[in-house]
Amino acid sequence: MSRHLIEKYRQRLDQETGTVANPWGGRLTVALIFPNTYYQGMSNLGLQTVYQMLNNRDDTLC
Repeated sequence: MSRHLIEKYRQRLDQETGTVANPWGGRLTVALIFPNTYYQGMSNLGLQTVYQMLNNRDDTLC
């Protein structure tokens, strides 16, 4: 991956609000994938609901 793309993704992540940073140790890790653009996925209430439900569990990291 080029440095330009890495910097672009890092800037996008820095602009995010509402992200949850939980410790990784001993948790089931889940990656949510939305089959469209980033902005359409982040505006999808269903995706946000599932993200919040998974991160609220003590045994899961999303």
